[in-house]
Amino acid sequence: MNDADLEKLLIKPGKLNPIFDRNTTSYEVVLESTTKEITIAPVTRDVNSSWTIVGYGNRRQIPLADGESHNVIIEVTAEDGTEKQYTLNVFVLSASDASLSNIILSHGSLYPTFHHDTLEYSVNVPWNLESVKILPEAKDKKTQGANEFLEVSLNYGETGKVIELLSPNKMACKSYLIKFVKGRILRLVTPVEYKEMLHCPICLGEVHCAVSLKQNAPQHSMKMYCCRSCVNMVTRTRKINPFTEAPLSADFISEERDIDEKLSNISVFCCYSDSGCEMKMELSNLGSHMDVCQYRPVLTSQYERIVPQNVSENQQKVVITKL
Repeated sequence: MNDADLEKLLIKPGKLNPIFDRNTTSYEVVLESTTKEITIAPVTRDVNSSWTIVGYGNRRQIPLADGESHNVIIEVTAEDGTEKQYTLNVFVLSASDASLSNIILSHGSLYPTFHHDTLEYSVNVPWNLESVKILPEAKDKKTQGANEFLEVSLNYGETGKVIELLSPNKMACKSYLIKFVKGRILRLVTPVEYKEMLHCPICLGEVHCAVSLKQNAPQHSMKMYCCRSCVNMVTRTRKINPFTEAPLSADFISEERDIDEKLSNISVFCCYSDSGCEMKMELSNLGSHMDVCQYRPVLTSQYERIVPQNVSENQQKVVITKL
């Protein structure tokens, strides 16, 4: 007699959020930009109860407009006059919107936290990682450049990946930049051809996450490439060019991502070559090789000394004696 609950609330297209429950009276529905109408089919628990959609009566098809939010109210009336309302907030995505709704990574975390209007992010990844997968998600499945996995091969240092998007109506574009920063290998890196390697004039090691200073003195005919961390360190308290003593402006660092890419292709020896490894590989793949190299040092449980992994237990006594 007084049952004004719905048993089901069916819609097409789209899905209710949250999932329908007769005690939940408010829902959200997000639809693609091409959606022109939504069909709503309420089913009452009591066959003697009735329903109506405010403003539309018993009409099930509700017209929708691109990029607009529509508040649909379903009013259920029990046999004794008891009333209950269910509300659907139906939002139709804009065909001219090329925004993402999320960016999912196989490794690392976005900094800053994702927001559809933030267009540039950085991600720190381990030194032994060769590639990372990206899933750029857009609510509208018709947004080009989204909702498909992208695999990015990582440089030694920094790798930039631009995600280009095109709105469903092909009238708007949007780009998101993700900068992946691979950790530095904390061992001496030896190039096969020494002249190919660029060394940082501050730390004297191989350049990692290459940058240059915009205000080098005129007598410097060549750019001086440095590690970003080294430049940050020497300019933390004094905004002075460490090579020329000239004052630096606020935007004195120039990113040199093409240098990271160039260095990544240099052929290098394994860092465990002194233990017997004869492998050569591109610098970008050195970390992943070192992670599985049979000559990498391990701590022996019996003798508590570090020896190459491929040394057998019987040979460990000999190796340790030599050590």
